[in-house]
Amino acid sequence: MRLRRFIKFGVKHVLGGEVSGIGLNLTRRCNTWCQYCRIVNNSREFYNRELGVEQWKQIVDRFSDHGCLHFIFTGGEPLVYNGVYELIEYTAKRAMTSIITNTMKLNEERFYKLRHLDYMTFSFDTVHSDSETFTKNPTERLGLIASQCARYEIVPTAICTVTSKNTDQVETMIRTLDEHGISSMLSII
Repeated sequence: MRLRRFIKFGVKHVLGGEVSGIGLNLTRRCNTWCQYCRIVNNSREFYNRELGVEQWKQIVDRFSDHGCLHFIFTGGEPLVYNGVYELIEYTAKRAMTSIITNTMKLNEERFYKLRHLDYMTFSFDTVHSDSETFTKNPTERLGLIASQCARYEIVPTAICTVTSKNTDQVETMIRTLDEHGISSMLSII
C-alpha cells in the first residue's frame, strides 16, 4: 500500500475512525486470461507464497478486534483459493463479508457454500463472447446469479470493464443487468 493511502485510511482507523472495508487478496491465480488484467499471475512461485487459511483467520481476527466491520475477498479469482468457503463462513461471523469474482466457477452447489456472503461483485465485460477479446461472459449465468443471490440474500453488483474492444456493448450490458435486477458500475480502462 502506498504511504499516502495508508495515512488516509490507516491513521483514521488508529485515531478511532472506522475502516469501511478491507480487501483480502487471497490469490493472484485466476481461471481466465483477461488481456487488460495486471493482477493475475498463475505461476507456481505466487501459489507457494499464498497465505494459508489459518493465517487469513488471524488477519481477520486482528482487524475485527480493532473494529473492522467489512471484509472483501478478492484475487485474481478468489474462488480458486482452496480455503475460500471456510474463510467466508469464518469472517461472516465477525463482519460483513463480500467477494469480487468473475463468476466462471459458480453453480448452485458453490452458491450454497457462499450463502454467508453479504455482497457479491462480479465482472461482466461483454454480452457477445469473442475468445480473443474477453474470456468472461456471464450472460448465460445471469439468471442463476440473480436467483441464487436472492435465495441467500446476497446483494449482487456487476463491474463492467470497458475497453476499446467493447464500448459498443456498454448500453446492452447495462440493460441486460437491469433486466435481472443487478446494479452495475463501470470500470473504464
